[in-house]
Amino acid sequence: MDATARFVSAHNVEKLVDQLRWQLDPSIRTALQRLLLEEVHRFGFNLEQLSMVDRQLSEAKERIRAQKRIIEGMRVKGHGTASAECLLNNLVGIERIFKQHRQVILDSINRNRL
Repeated sequence: MDATARFVSAHNVEKLVDQLRWQLDPSIRTALQRLLLEEVHRFGFNLEQLSMVDRQLSEAKERIRAQKRIIEGMRVKGHGTASAECLLNNLVGIERIFKQHRQVILDSINRNRL
């Protein structure tokens, strides 16, 4: 994959992650998750891809921590948290996708070393 294709693919991943973050409709989320997996597979299974996935995981963890703080603040103030918890679930789902893909990359790298 050349530099331009990698740039476009990385941009597509960012956009899909952003859309997944806010999407509440389960059928649309499923379609977006499928598109995300297709896009990350275009990168291949190499150290560059691992770096991108690690960055996505780091960002996902920070977003999850921030969302948990927001939810706790809402609870303390007596506000409902249903929509904030839906967003948290979306963030956890995104993190899960990247964790699984990270393992696929590591398995591929290890197979190629043998």
